[in-house]
This record gives sequence, structure tokens and C-alpha cells, in this order.
Amino acid sequence: MVALLAASGPAAKDPSDVSPSPDLSSQTEEDVTLPGEQEGNIFMDIFRTRMVPLFPFIVIPDNMTAEQMRHEKPFLYLNISMVACQNSPRQREISGIVKEYVAEHIVMGGEHSVDLLQGLLVHLAWFISISRLPRLDLTGQINEKQNTDTKNKALGVAQLDVFVQLARAQVTSMGLNQEQHIMRSLDKPIVYMVHYDLEANKTPARTLEERRAYLGCYYVTAM
Repeated sequence: MVALLAASGPAAKDPSDVSPSPDLSSQTEEDVTLPGEQEGNIFMDIFRTRMVPLFPFIVIPDNMTAEQMRHEKPFLYLNISMVACQNSPRQREISGIVKEYVAEHIVMGGEHSVDLLQGLLVHLAWFISISRLPRLDLTGQINEKQNTDTKNKALGVAQLDVFVQLARAQVTSMGLNQEQHIMRSLDKPIVYMVHYDLEANKTPARTLEERRAYLGCYYVTAM
């Protein structure tokens, strides 16, 4: 997992050290703070070539463009942009947008989707990686003050715990941790279950994308 940070370059900073940024839903601010299509394609290439081999639970099709991902999987796009970004201020800015997106769509909105789960997993993998590396100063030497800052470390651990629980909740809400027929039978009365046709009422088979996301959640939460 530590190698995941190396793939993203030296730009990674303390993930708890971010400033508030506009939400993704704000079209005006979005264009100011988020990478454009050309830069987004670069980030996606970095993620595909350097990071997917280290964290193979999120796979991006080779023919998917940044613009497509931005519309189809906006939260995953945000997190890929953050971990692949080589500019520290921009990376912190996108991290702030990620947190606001989580607050609005997951905490307040109660949404659940593969996009949200995948984005959380990318964020967690990056977070876990950088939390295990020593922090360096501008000269490249280990910064003893930052590495012994218990307050910041406590904040980082608290945020990590929150994101882990959110990822688990996404898995549960989508029923990825249950057999196919269970989710559709839970809302039926017990008397009805006597005549319930499990074969006819099975949920659709899990997609490869869903299976990878489920395994990815198991991987990061077991660490």
C-alpha cells in the first residue's frame, strides 16, 4: 500500500490539512477548481498505469475519457484527480471538495452507489499509504515536528475511521455483502415466504465492478 503513494509523486500532504472548497454541484466553482478534460485525462492515465497495479479493485476502461467519468462517476473522478495530482495546493483543494461531496451526498443525502464506494476506496487507499510514510520538510529531510504531532495524527485517524465506516455502509446499503435473493426477500412477510419463489425473485448477478469494489472494501478495512 505504501507504494501507492510513490505512484502519486511527492505532492501528497497531510489529508487532514485542507481548506473548504466549493461543492462539485456548483457549476461555476467547479470549472475553477477541478481539472479540465486534458488534465483529467492525464490523471486517469497516471491512475491506470501506476496505481491500478497496486490497488486492482478499481479498474478504469482504457476508452473512458475524463469527461465521461466526470459525468458517469463524479465522485470517483474527484478522488482519482486528488490522488494523481502532482500539485500540492491543488491536491488539498480537491481533497476539500471530496469532503464536502461526502457530507452532502452520503451523510446528509443518504445516497449509495458503486461510484461512491469506489471513490471512498481510492481515498482510503491513498490515505492509508501516506499515513505510513514519514513527513519531509522542504529540504527532503524527515520533519520531526510533524511526525510527532499527535493532534494532527489523531485527526487523521478519526477521518480514516469515518471513511472506513462510510465504505462499509455503502456495501451494506447496496447488499454487496449478501446473497442475491436476500435483499429482495427482506421486505416480504413471513407468511408470504412459504410461497416465495427464490429463483424467480433473485436480484441481478453482481457485476465484476461490484465484486471488485466489495473485495476492495474488505481489503482496506482488514488492514
